[in-house]
Amino acid sequence: MTFIPHVLIVVYIVLLGSVPSAAERTNCNRQALLFSSLGRKKIKWISTAGQTVNKAIKAFLLLLVGFLLGFCDFGVAASSSPYPPSPVVAKLTWDAEVIKCGPQGSGDNWPITWADDDLQITAFGDGDGFDKQNPDLSLGFAKIFGDPPHFRGEDFASDADTPEGGGPKGIKASGLLRVDGVLYMFVRNYKLLGSDDFTNSRLAWSSDLGTHWHWADWHFSYTFGCPEFIQFGKNYDGARDNYVYVVSQADDSAYGYSPDIVLARVPKDEAADRSRYEFFAGLDGHDKPTWSPHIELRRPIFTDPNGVQRIAITYNAPLGRYILTTSHRPKGRMAAHTAALGVFDAREPWGPWTTVYYNDHWSVSDGKDCRTYHHKFPTKWMSNDGKTMYLLYSGLDGNLYTFCVKKATLEIRQTAQAGSGLAGKYARDKGIENDPDVIFAENFEEGSLDAVKSRWENVTNIEIMSLSEDVPKASAGKRSLLMSHIGGKDTGGHLYRRLLPGYEQLYFRFYVKFDPNCFPIHHFVHVGGYNPSTPWPQGGAGIRPAGNERFTTGVEPYGEKWRWDFYSYWMGMRSSPDRQSWGHDFINDENLRAEKGKWICVELMMKMNNPVTESNGEQAIWIDGKLWTKNGQVISHLGKGFPKGKWIWDSFNPDPNGLPFEGFQWCNTEKLNLNFLWLLLYITKAPPGQVSKVWFDDIVVAKKYIGPINPSDN
Repeated sequence: MTFIPHVLIVVYIVLLGSVPSAAERTNCNRQALLFSSLGRKKIKWISTAGQTVNKAIKAFLLLLVGFLLGFCDFGVAASSSPYPPSPVVAKLTWDAEVIKCGPQGSGDNWPITWADDDLQITAFGDGDGFDKQNPDLSLGFAKIFGDPPHFRGEDFASDADTPEGGGPKGIKASGLLRVDGVLYMFVRNYKLLGSDDFTNSRLAWSSDLGTHWHWADWHFSYTFGCPEFIQFGKNYDGARDNYVYVVSQADDSAYGYSPDIVLARVPKDEAADRSRYEFFAGLDGHDKPTWSPHIELRRPIFTDPNGVQRIAITYNAPLGRYILTTSHRPKGRMAAHTAALGVFDAREPWGPWTTVYYNDHWSVSDGKDCRTYHHKFPTKWMSNDGKTMYLLYSGLDGNLYTFCVKKATLEIRQTAQAGSGLAGKYARDKGIENDPDVIFAENFEEGSLDAVKSRWENVTNIEIMSLSEDVPKASAGKRSLLMSHIGGKDTGGHLYRRLLPGYEQLYFRFYVKFDPNCFPIHHFVHVGGYNPSTPWPQGGAGIRPAGNERFTTGVEPYGEKWRWDFYSYWMGMRSSPDRQSWGHDFINDENLRAEKGKWICVELMMKMNNPVTESNGEQAIWIDGKLWTKNGQVISHLGKGFPKGKWIWDSFNPDPNGLPFEGFQWCNTEKLNLNFLWLLLYITKAPPGQVSKVWFDDIVVAKKYIGPINPSDN
């Protein structure tokens, strides 16, 4: 099929009236530049070489080019995901079985919403449905009962039933949503009377579960070419607020690819009123969403240079994550549908997005790609723990042109979200020390410092320590540890102990309070590993570890800015400006401040690289149960591929336009692991006589995420 790129050049010349450049001739993506950029244009027509080409013709040409390029074998490398790995989902595993409901040829697309206890409403396109409609319908409706693998479909008649219109020339449902007893539907491929433009979308609603429909007197004419509703629970239970959210590829046509996804919202009881729609207009300086009534001011919530198409977002309530699914276009191909699939997650509908799954060849049969589309995870089919979901989709190959479902199993990282940690199981932390996943706990409730000292292997300057009655509000205890440093007398004190036999992953939570007059701290709390382990902390300042003897990470309130950050030593360190290797920082955001005069919950996670030749180690900091986000990405959790940023000497600066973080190779031998905890207060430059007070309390070291104290008495 080597002639196909030349056909595209001819099309290019006819439309643009000029010969493409050499660079454009060497890349099929660029040879079809006109088509791939249509979704970003606001205009309804373009004029080229004295000709007017309307949107219907453009859509036809897009399909033609996609069809031709579908036969090309470009032999290019696999596409790369546009976002870093999920901090919550470590892995998604697909079952091999495709569960089908209905005969082959029953239709495609299948937008779906959870209407009632065991009832979901769906719609199909270009097919005969579950009950063998005659003739086929471009838009038909069905009810789904039960859960996979034991579910069934049942067609029902509607006054919106539409005879088959043939692909892009017949309306099809792109989204369904039931809210407070009203069923809403967006249709795509909508054509105004007297027009040949099928690249519009229109809203309808029904009060009788889809039997009779009312149609809005307005439509979206550009950008929202394939609108879908964000799905929550049954009848919209568990929604984040009183708005309905609508998402789409940023393209006029449902058959085109855009790099961007756009988002709109409307009060849920005013969805029929076009004037009440607002469009996501970007984040403000505090990473909060801004909204505009003007569609021209819309900004993307998601961008993939490989393109997006037929978007769906559903809320996984047990995990507290929005799950986004989209087709993408592997590099070098322009097919209207592909075997590629991306699955992403985020805390909010506008992101920041991270990658759960991304593959150019998700759907394969007998060694050949099967084109699939309109993927979504129905909320009714999510397990109570959120770890099992079922993907609903349809396709053009491999007998997939029907209601297809595939099971997905999620492996959850132990860096789960706040509120889901070990502390959530214990009221006010009472009894947490007995949890099987807890390695060490210290609440300073002993009656003397000697009793405290007996639980630690190495203690220095115990004379600056005392037991205090100042404790965190949620704590069940009555005492904390107070360290009082006096400038000119010493440099502070510490408590140190080993965590034997050593671990591959640890979570260390503690509460801390800084007196308002506390002088800036030079070094603070550390976790790490020594080989061999020693009952005292080792040195090594300014020296890069070799990988077989030590590594450390501190959680520190940096300098006069009092900003939280890491202070890490490991074998992959860079050099400092003085050519030595001092501890590296990674967050570099002055807004993440250690606020004085209040108790703060701090949690550090470290995960070893495995195998020892890899750089897949990780570290994370939570402040008051929250990871820190900036410019649309989580920046206080670092691992291989996330976040993006750039190095300036020994300082990593997060930047969404930078390169993915390379990960940590903490060690190069299995003999080195996480095996010590060092509670340190180190102040070196305080004026003589200045008193700096720091309180510590409710320390827990565990194998799983701990989280803040559960303040409940239950």
